[in-house]
Formats: sequence, structure tokens, C-alpha cells
Amino acid sequence: MVDYQWNDIVRLTDAKFEELKGKLWFSDNAFVITGVDQEGKVLLKELDAPVTLSDVQPMPISKKYASNIYYDPVIAASVVRPGDEIPVYNRDYTYFLDAFERVLIGDGSTLRIQAEKQGFKYIHELQHWLREKYGTDDLRIRHRLITVVEDQSRKLWGLRDSLVEAGVSTYQFLYEMANMLYLRWMTFYDEKASKTWKSLEEETGDELIAQYQKAIQKIGQQTRIYSATVLSEAIRVVSQCAKDENITQVFDLLLQENGMTKEGGAVQNYTPPVLAQLLVELLQPETGERWHDPASGYAGFLVAIDNYLRGKSDNYHGLNEGEKLFQLTEALTGMEIQKEVARIGFCNTRFHGLRSEVKVGDSLTTIDYKQYDGIICEPPLPVYTLAGKSRMGNTTRNRQTDFVELIANSLSLQPGSRAALLLPENFLYKTSSDYRRARKRLFEECYLHTILRLPQGIYTNSTIPMCALFIRRQRGGDGKVLVYDMKKGKQKPEQLWDISAFKDFNRTYHSRTADKRSKLIALDAIRSEDYRITFNDDRGQLEMQMETPMQYLDEANKVVREIRSLLARIEKEING
Repeated sequence: MVDYQWNDIVRLTDAKFEELKGKLWFSDNAFVITGVDQEGKVLLKELDAPVTLSDVQPMPISKKYASNIYYDPVIAASVVRPGDEIPVYNRDYTYFLDAFERVLIGDGSTLRIQAEKQGFKYIHELQHWLREKYGTDDLRIRHRLITVVEDQSRKLWGLRDSLVEAGVSTYQFLYEMANMLYLRWMTFYDEKASKTWKSLEEETGDELIAQYQKAIQKIGQQTRIYSATVLSEAIRVVSQCAKDENITQVFDLLLQENGMTKEGGAVQNYTPPVLAQLLVELLQPETGERWHDPASGYAGFLVAIDNYLRGKSDNYHGLNEGEKLFQLTEALTGMEIQKEVARIGFCNTRFHGLRSEVKVGDSLTTIDYKQYDGIICEPPLPVYTLAGKSRMGNTTRNRQTDFVELIANSLSLQPGSRAALLLPENFLYKTSSDYRRARKRLFEECYLHTILRLPQGIYTNSTIPMCALFIRRQRGGDGKVLVYDMKKGKQKPEQLWDISAFKDFNRTYHSRTADKRSKLIALDAIRSEDYRITFNDDRGQLEMQMETPMQYLDEANKVVREIRSLLARIEKEING
């Protein structure tokens, strides 16, 4: 096998690629060599640190491995005779040897025939031959080109490792970045804040730490960044990457990146932006209405509603000053129990031009039963309190079903009020009394009219089967419930990140006609099944069979093991 050279295309060993995959912005195991030293260290494009020669493998010439590579200079229907220059075009081939088939090289021979005569097994051998014969090896790796904003967000995310090494836990990284970006955001609107940030850029050592802590305290927050070197670098990168025109997009990408990490998902069940967009578009909020999220997290639903309304009203152009002030300050509200998560949500709304109130607190213990025109919420996963009655007026201790009842109580009694919830699928068929009571309220009092089984893979950090429930205040409705199944689809996760993936469901939602993916169930039939809806696929049947005391104990033990693992990881981070 020919030795590697500069510009060769190779792959990493499966173990090494799995180790580094979380730090990459692409999913292909394909890299370009940018340097090889005598000590066996290999530099690869898109990797900050070198890898060892043993971590690198040759890329085989086969569709299985080479389907993400195309050959640029040699194109279909080109005729290249001996000594002729190879024309250069930008064409994308899923398998570059297919293009060789149509490139003639004298006497009816093709470039593919000539290449196959060499008996090459690996891409880099073919590259060396092309270099020697034609003076080019311009093979490309088909990675999606990233935008400037994506590159800036990646640089901010790149601060994570150094902050963690300096004592910031992985769970607090986004909180620290939100506060730092908030200080930066204030400089665009306030001269005093601009001077404060400028002094942070110029200071070093202990004085920098003292000034930064003072600046953070002024906005009512705290910091665990105590390394002047790390803080100085973080401020430099934030100054370079976070600008007035892009800070909103940069922060959105940071939220997405954090939501896809295991640690980020442990702190906050991150709702995919496409789901927030879908729920908002189907519920069709209107200006002047009051909307609420009682488990607001990063305030993604509030931002999605505001984006939708701005798009419908030409950025609130038709509203008078009083109406616009109401829209920006009172119309959209939220509450979040975790203080740091609520802070991130607060910053998120401000970056998007909202001044909505995102309170810190437990919605279940600070109940006001305001009558909202609309509610969009992803309640927390089931958590049972150790003792005591719920503030909901019953004895259930399941926070998830308590949230469902809270939403039923808080939705306006006026016709036209509506809500959407994202819940684990087993909410629809669990047999305990708290689940039955919550489902009965949704079906009978609020009219749960549509159920969407969400496709697998849309939550990048969770394998729990999820569904979306759509509710409107209309007792009994038309007496039918639409169930639409996207769970069995074969879409790749990246295909699900675009709203167009839900276009068929959108059409069925409005027409309420059954098709190959949906069915209409009579409300009377649901009543006869004790308000349970079950599914015939293997996964649904398995989950139904799991509802035994022993299975509950097994599930509880699994949760305990996961909590112990998380606590051990946190303790390790705290103690170094």
C-alpha cells in the first residue's frame, strides 16, 4: 500500500471516529490529510489536534465508503485525449468512478478502465496515480458547506472544553455563555455597558476576574469562571464572533448544539426547533392573545410564537404603540423551575427582541389559573414527589399528569382557546388512576382532537417514543379523534429538521380525513376503553406488556443507576 501524502483522503478507525464524533459538525467518516510528520502524527482538516498514524485507515474504493466523495475535474461526457487538459467543472457525483466511465482516453478506452487496470484498493492510491499521470488529485469530500454564522457558533462551542477544565461543569456551560453573550448584547444598546465590555477586553489577571464578577453580579447572576487565562480567551472569542447582526442566530445554534449533547439533554429536555415551529403554525396564534408555557425551559416556544406573529404582521407593523408594547411584554409568558435554565430562557427572549416575563418557580406550587388563549408546553418527564398532596386538589403525585391538569385548568373557557403538548407516548395508555383522570379531562372537557405520533430520531438525545397532542376548548367537538402516525417513517434525523417533513401531516390535520398514515377514532370508542389509546406496532405492544409492578421496579432501578452515574460525573467535575 502506498504511503500517505498531503491531500490524501482517508478515514479514522471506527473507535477513534466514535470518540471524536461529538466534536464534529458533520457525520461522514472522511478526512483530508493536511500534514504527516516523521513521528507518525497526522494532521487532518477539520480536526484541531493531530491523531496517530494508527488512528488513520485508508479509504476503500467502494460505494459503501466512497459514496460521500466526488471527483471534480473529470466530468460526464468529457472527452480527454492523451496530452489534453482535463476540463474543470463543479459537478456532484455520488460515486466518482461513474464519471470515469464516460471520459475517453484514446482508442475508445476510458479513464475508469485505465484506473481499474492499476488494481487500486484505496482512494489515496488512486489519488497518487492521478497526480503523476494528470497533475491533479482534486477529489472532494462531500461535506455541507457551513455558513459564517455556523462557523462563529462552532468557535463559541469550542470554548466548552477549556471552561470545563477551568472548573465550569458541562451542565453550567450554556448558562455561563448566556450571561457572557448577554453582557456582549447590552453593548449594542448601552454606552455604559459598552465601556464595561471594553475594559474586560483590556484587563488581565486577577483584575479581569474581579471586574467580570462585578459585571455578572450587576445583572443578578453568578459565575464559576476563576481562570483569568480562560476568561480572557472566552471574552476574545465572544467579541470576535458575537455581533449585533448575528448574536440571535449564534445563540440559537449554541442551544441546538447543547441540546444534542448527553450532558445538555440531562439538564434540559431540549425541544427540537422544528417541533416548536410545527406546533405554533398549527395552533395559529394571533396578536392580542395571551400565550403561556408553564415549563418554559429555554423559552423556545415563546420565541417560536413571536417569530410566527412577526411574520404574519410584518414585524407588528400594523399595531399601535400600546398593542405592540403588550405583544412584546405581556402577551407571551413562561415559568421554569430550574433557575439557571430560566436564565438561559430569559437571555433567549431578549436576543430575539422579546421582553416577555420568564419567571423562576414551580408552576405546580404557584398556581394562579390565569385564563390563557393558548398554551404550548413539553411537561417534564414523570417525577413522583416523596410525600404530601398535590396543589391540584387531588392526591396524585405525578408531576407530568399534574402539568396536564394545570394546563386544562389554565386554558381559557372561551371557545377558540387551544393548546399543544409534547408527551411520552405511554401517557395515552398507562392504566393508573392519575393518567386515566388526566386523559379524561383532555378528551371530555378540552377536546383532545388530534394525536401525532412523532417520528423516531427527531429527539437527538432521547429514544423515548413521543407524541404531540392538540387540544381546543370545544366540549366533545365532532366526536372523533384523529391519530396520525409518523413513527414508522424511514426519515433520517437531518430530514426531520425541516418543517417540510410534516407537510402531509399538516394537510391531514386541517382536512381531518383518514389516509394510509392516519385514522379517525370515535370518542365513544375511546370512552369504552377507559380513555386509553393503544397501538398495534411491536413497540407499542411491548410497552403495554411492561405495565407490571416488576417492570415498574426495573424502570425505577434504571433511573436510579442513571442518577448515580450523573452524580458521579458531577462530583468528578467539581473535585477535578
